[in-house]
Amino acid sequence: MYSAGKDGDLRDIWRRVTGEIPLEKKASSSGTATIMTVLGKEDISEHSIPGVSKEIAIIGKHLQEHNAKRVAVYLPNSLEFLVALFAGAFYGFTPILIPYNQPHPTLVELLQATGADSLVAQAGSIPLADVTRSVPGLRQIVWTVEKTSRHMDWSEVPEGIGGNVDVSVWHELVQDSKHTEDVLPSDGGKAPGVVFLWQEAVGKPAEIVEFTQQVGSSPLLSTCILTFPEYCCCRRLAHYFVAHRAALLGL
Repeated sequence: MYSAGKDGDLRDIWRRVTGEIPLEKKASSSGTATIMTVLGKEDISEHSIPGVSKEIAIIGKHLQEHNAKRVAVYLPNSLEFLVALFAGAFYGFTPILIPYNQPHPTLVELLQATGADSLVAQAGSIPLADVTRSVPGLRQIVWTVEKTSRHMDWSEVPEGIGGNVDVSVWHELVQDSKHTEDVLPSDGGKAPGVVFLWQEAVGKPAEIVEFTQQVGSSPLLSTCILTFPEYCCCRRLAHYFVAHRAALLGL
């Protein structure tokens, strides 16, 4: 999958990270790495690969059970961004990667234009009532919440929305499944594509480009993801795809 003539998708990239798919012949490895989140100068969190795999399974299964098909991911650089991206490949929904810090009217326009039926976003980053009224196709919202704000009830649905949208909280979903055996599915069905939005600047009109998983797991990108993990968890991933789309699509 990392060289010419081999097919694959994002699931194969993650399986290589976990060691389920072995290295190519003559390749060497220094062992399994960890993923770290750095907030400020002193707040550093370390995430094990098995722990991230379980989180992919928990969030992916939750969205799948709520019939998510097109999931807008509106997050800053974070572990949750990475998890949501890979969860789409394993659980059959299309991630829509929306650049962060959009003006609210622009975000609404992007959600409408991409046909999002679900949204993963940082709690407090959008006015929930306004967005759900303006995007009637939105049926599922999952909030990610910073540790300092987890004492608040983020699952509350604003008045007037009623049962039109289901609201869940990321860390609560993970906590509720802490003692369950959540493993990633091993079936080989075709994975859906990934939607990227590219803007000259935040708030500007966006170019919407959808790539298949086979294009998205090209040898060049696979190398970038495995060697430079920042490509997986930030908006530079969208920049990469749009900038290299001619080569990726063989144009």
